Amino acid sequence: MKLRNIILTTVLLATFSACEDMFEPAKENNRGVEEMLSDPNYAVGLLGYGYAMLPYDNSSVSDVATDDAVTNDKESGYSKMALGSWASNNNPMEQWQARKAAIQYLNTFLGIADQVSWAENEVTNRMFIDKLSGEAYALRALNYYYLLMAHGGWTADGQLLGVPILLEPEDNNSDFNQPRASFSACVEQVFTDLNKAVDLLPVDYENIKSDAEVPARYKEIGAKMGNYNLVFGTYQRGRITARIAEAIKAQVALLAASPAYREGSGVTSETAANYAATVLNRIGGVAGLDPTGNTWYMNTSDLDNL
Repeated sequence: MKLRNIILTTVLLATFSACEDMFEPAKENNRGVEEMLSDPNYAVGLLGYGYAMLPYDNSSVSDVATDDAVTNDKESGYSKMALGSWASNNNPMEQWQARKAAIQYLNTFLGIADQVSWAENEVTNRMFIDKLSGEAYALRALNYYYLLMAHGGWTADGQLLGVPILLEPEDNNSDFNQPRASFSACVEQVFTDLNKAVDLLPVDYENIKSDAEVPARYKEIGAKMGNYNLVFGTYQRGRITARIAEAIKAQVALLAASPAYREGSGVTSETAANYAATVLNRIGGVAGLDPTGNTWYMNTSDLDNL
């Protein structure tokens, strides 16, 4: 009997020792920032969130907040807003949560971009750092632009306020009670980010045809046609370029110079016009605009060809 109990006890002890997770939580598949430094596919996901979380909607549901449209959807937030129920718990114009989340991802990415091993070739790696950082700066600026549109404004005592400016990722120890920066300070920060993006990104993603076409800044570090095309060539199309960053800058300036904000934004109509001219000059001026571009939805022959 004693021998039987000894054997049973031994078996149970062996079973419990083999079940490592029986009394302690199992190890979860959670990866931290450290893993990103050696895994570029994981790291670039942070930048991907900056694109994926942009507030673009192909439907024109916001029209029902105006006299231009009506809806049969009784739960439409825009319809409720138009009928007098615009409140903190019903604000279809709200951008705070999503924009702040996107900025957190982008700040985290910018904090590690120059530490990640993007490519084994040192020159290629340097170019990837520049390109990806440029995209992140432009995306951060764009997210702040949407924050300003939705949540900036005048106070009762005549101050034009923007939103808190956060350029570092927040963690559990961060002070979340940050005051709003002035609207003009926010606009300046957006312009700073966009200037960095323009400096780091190509006007368009195009393949070059010889080593002689490599930009001087990369030729100096030994870049060749092959690795330049890998980073800045046609394969990267669809991502933000310097041209797009310039267009965002013109859009931000137009908002800041509008009658609603010009008295406190520090941006004049002339400044906004000059930034718009930079964009237009890329296509040969006003003559480069599509003459039917403003009626694209009526150009049935063009749409049919698509």
